[in-house]
Amino acid sequence: MELPVDLPAEKLEVLLERYAGTNEPIEFTTQTFSNDAEIYVEQVLSSFLKIINQEKMADFINYFVKELMVNAKKANTKRVYFDEKGLDINNVEDYQRGMENFKEDTISNINHYLELQEEKDLYIKLVLRKENDSIVINVKNNVKITEQEKKRIVHKLEMGSQYNALEDALSDVVDTMEGAGLGLIILMMMMRKLRIGGKIGIKNENGITSIGVTIPFKT
Repeated sequence: MELPVDLPAEKLEVLLERYAGTNEPIEFTTQTFSNDAEIYVEQVLSSFLKIINQEKMADFINYFVKELMVNAKKANTKRVYFDEKGLDINNVEDYQRGMENFKEDTISNINHYLELQEEKDLYIKLVLRKENDSIVINVKNNVKITEQEKKRIVHKLEMGSQYNALEDALSDVVDTMEGAGLGLIILMMMMRKLRIGGKIGIKNENGITSIGVTIPFKT
């Protein structure tokens, strides 16, 4: 079921209650993941977790979903930025050249690059599903992840599974090309601290990248 945009909270909860107990996925799609979309996603997650009696995981699930959706938005922005600069994102030298000014250029002119994403019909999709005694979460975007991007994500997830304190991560993590990557590291540290099972997986099928996890219910 694809959720409509900006559904009032009371109608949203009624709609989610109808589907949360089934195996049918609940989906929400946005092209720019604006502030309004972010608030709406929080409402969706809050209602969904309430219905399946897993409100205790709300803080973690909200952080998890926001982090992955922001990363997917960044990946989409990279594509239109590299296209505009005439660079091949799959070429190692072009990738390094493009990322030198990516953050500065896109932050200073973000509306332009968001408009380009809409023109190219790029999107970010959240998919939720209750499956037996677990929550299945996937965040998708319709661009193919590069090997460099995948390696960096996997590396940060592995680092997050090793650190015991945020101070350790802050002292060690330096990735000037992609940013510090603390979001993914914190995500893994939260999973360990809260004893939340589940392994984050990354896959690409037919040009669509999906990052997700199956999380057992907390009892």
